[in-house]
Amino acid sequence: MQSSSARTDLAYTIRLARNEDGDAMRDIEVSAAQRFAGLNLIEDAHLANHMCPQRLSDLVRKKQVWVACADELPVGFVVASHLESGCLLEELDVLADHGGRGLGRRLVAAVLNWAKEHHYTTVILSTFRDVPWNAPFYARLGFEIIPEDEFTPDLRQLRKNELAAALPLDQRVFMRIKV
Repeated sequence: MQSSSARTDLAYTIRLARNEDGDAMRDIEVSAAQRFAGLNLIEDAHLANHMCPQRLSDLVRKKQVWVACADELPVGFVVASHLESGCLLEELDVLADHGGRGLGRRLVAAVLNWAKEHHYTTVILSTFRDVPWNAPFYARLGFEIIPEDEFTPDLRQLRKNELAAALPLDQRVFMRIKV
């Protein structure tokens, strides 16, 4: 994907993802993961991992994935899914060249709007506590850390999944926002 960090005239839009966006979303996901290289939070071997293509396709079909586009080319995306305890903001990625332009905020807003429309009362996510573009970013949007004594069974299962993915649980937090 061509770097556009020097361009300031890009027209950004947020739209529902389409199946033909799948390859671009996987590239965005892998590129965004590279920001974690050297932070000792994700093993290098896992930096190239991406969401299962079939799962992503299913969520696109269900209209639970949005892309941020620069002049019609995807440069970021967000995924929403269902938890028993609320809507899960499952993943948010924006290419570094397009960071700092409000795309993450706009993608989160798409999930919050979708959650309201589908009668969720809470949006939940799991993220790294101290990485500036993780928990501190979400806190600025109004998300709050969920204390461990308030973890529901589905959140405990997500923790087990993160452990299986070799994520350092002591560096992770669940956060929520009421919608």
